[in-house]
Amino acid sequence: IYVAGGREQPLGPEMSNFWAMDMSKEPLQWIELDGWEGPARAGAIAGAQDEAFFLFGGINNGQSMTDVYRYDPSLSGQGEWTKVVDMPVLMTKTSSPVISMGQSHLLIFNPGDELSRGIFAYHAITDTWVKMGSISEGIIPKSMVVWKDNIVVISTDAAETDKNIFRITPAAIEGNFGFLDYLSMSIYIIILMWMGIYYARRENNTKDFFLAGQRIPAWAAAITMLG
Repeated sequence: IYVAGGREQPLGPEMSNFWAMDMSKEPLQWIELDGWEGPARAGAIAGAQDEAFFLFGGINNGQSMTDVYRYDPSLSGQGEWTKVVDMPVLMTKTSSPVISMGQSHLLIFNPGDELSRGIFAYHAITDTWVKMGSISEGIIPKSMVVWKDNIVVISTDAAETDKNIFRITPAAIEGNFGFLDYLSMSIYIIILMWMGIYYARRENNTKDFFLAGQRIPAWAAAITMLG
């Protein structure tokens, strides 16, 4: 379990603390680790993916931030922080921790304004962002959980008077292997078979097989070595 940032008092200054608790070791205790190199913050968004901990944005001195940091616990003994690509838009008033999907994505439901509102996905391997969907105006996610390949979201409105629970089913990506694809693959296989039969007739011994009868020019042999 990781805890990053926050405030000692409700109106106090932001902190850059970073604590960890290993639930597999007894006795349970909090360990203070080195924090990230960026500004202190409160209200940041956290998530885990690709065996790493991610810290998204937050607020410092009343200003919202878009910077993102990755903590790899397996590096440098006690772990190592890395600055990764910033969030594409300001993301505040969203639930934390964020949802981990598949082997590489973290999903953030950002209620934001008209320009920044939506479902954003961060790819932990390629270090890139993409907008994957939209959110209705007035919906503010408070808590999310993955249940049977669905995302269950508990949300409220700006006044926190109207609470709702809804389910999101991620759309499956279906392949589109059409007639032209099958035709191209068939032609490719036929050409390979023809080349195999044609050149097999010209091989009389192992020297022909391994050295092609020493008929390959030097420039062609050099190109194959580059591969």
